Amino acid sequence: MTSSRQKVVDILAVEIFDPENGRSISRPISFSISSGDLCVIAGPNGVGKSTLLHGIASSLASKSSTSRMRGDVQAHQRVSVRLHPQLSAPMFA
Repeated sequence: MTSSRQKVVDILAVEIFDPENGRSISRPISFSISSGDLCVIAGPNGVGKSTLLHGIASSLASKSSTSRMRGDVQAHQRVSVRLHPQLSAPMFA
């Protein structure tokens, strides 16, 4: 990483839990996003992409983890998290 790119978000050992029974449904996830980065989370239906984004967005908004998430989410600058749910059939097979 060059000095001109500042770290914007750190996701440190975030783990997702089932809110109904409290069981872990993911391995700990860690990554960083720098200014200018585009981060895409892709995967099959039902693997927890939306749950992860909802947890990160809630944590950034409230400065604390939600009941669905355990770990550390730190915003170093103002961050925008957008969730674009699949509303129709995929454009690509």
